[in-house]
Amino acid sequence: MLKIDCDFHIHSRYSGATSKNLSIEIIAENARIKGLDIVATGDALHKLWLEEIETELYFEHGIGRLKKSDAKAPGFVLTTEVEDINRVHHLIFFPDLQSVYEIKKEFSEISSDIDLDGRAHLHANGEEIARICHKHRALIGPSHAFVPWTSIYKEFDSIKQCYGREKIDFL
Repeated sequence: MLKIDCDFHIHSRYSGATSKNLSIEIIAENARIKGLDIVATGDALHKLWLEEIETELYFEHGIGRLKKSDAKAPGFVLTTEVEDINRVHHLIFFPDLQSVYEIKKEFSEISSDIDLDGRAHLHANGEEIARICHKHRALIGPSHAFVPWTSIYKEFDSIKQCYGREKIDFL
């Protein structure tokens, strides 16, 4: 069986309570030390972080690789976390950079801080956010679902209550 070690819930230096020294290169270096094969970019919607992603990584088949790397460097997947009107956090996986820009454009209409905070706050509920993600081929599911704050089960008794008719892609 193929074994792949991953960390999909990460943030950039543009999210609150994170190290201001974080960079793509530092994340890659530490992911390698921890034995990770794949690591998330986190905060892909943030303007400055997205610029760094595009400067530091090239993408093939949905996996980002450091432009200046050796074969042992981990791959990256494009992700972000957003907060909805109920303070529920959602993790989003993007298939490519084009979908990041498409979703960012739509989210910009329902967010006042998309370029201010790595974890954008959206004036929409889970169903609306999931609908936009699926429209642009992105995957979505609740972040840290079982913690007592900013989670789906803090606010709702079921996935359906949060996401309505939209299906989630993972829990």
